[in-house]
Amino acid sequence: MLALTQAADFNIPKVPKNATKHYWSITVDELKGNSLSRYRIWVAAGEPEQGTVFDMKDAKYKYKLAVRDAVRSYESRFSDDLFDYLLSKDMQGFWKVWAHKTCKSVISVDSIDGETDDLKIANALGIALMYVLIGKIV
Repeated sequence: MLALTQAADFNIPKVPKNATKHYWSITVDELKGNSLSRYRIWVAAGEPEQGTVFDMKDAKYKYKLAVRDAVRSYESRFSDDLFDYLLSKDMQGFWKVWAHKTCKSVISVDSIDGETDDLKIANALGIALMYVLIGKIV
């Protein structure tokens, strides 16, 4: 199983973790940048436990609070949309919103290492797996 995971890691593109945060906004991004820059200043100042440089805790708190509020707002909007469709007895709309909000879309990869033929891709993965296995034996 480890060999398959290693072959997949080597050959299949990954989606960045932050690409799945639907609640993320420019405001949250700015607060994160501010929190990070204040943290770096705090570390450069020798990590004091009081004083003006220690105010980086305030920036971190504002950032964490903004993330929490953004998540709650996103979840509330999701619930409100579903509730509205249920009240109006619009089952098609309900399931459309449900699928859009809960179903993770499958990432389609058109090519791997420039190859688009399924059989050639499978053979390339098999060869990569073989090299991983041979590397474990030798």
